[in-house]
Amino acid sequence: MRWLRCRWTRRWCLTKDRPAWAAQIPARRYAKPEEVAAAIQFLASEDAGYVNGHVLNVDGGFMASGVLIR
Repeated sequence: MRWLRCRWTRRWCLTKDRPAWAAQIPARRYAKPEEVAAAIQFLASEDAGYVNGHVLNVDGGFMASGVLIR
């Protein structure tokens, strides 16, 4: 979860590298924990009862953009 802004990713991504990583994300920012939680809440709800076998990327559009990390 490199794209999530939380205490664990702060350890993996050095402060000096954070702007470069965020620039690779089409949303131009890291996800907030509550944004990831909302996706999890949806998938665990009855509203997602017919969602089956799908990978939901909560990554600010990174996977859909086809951008390679430089």
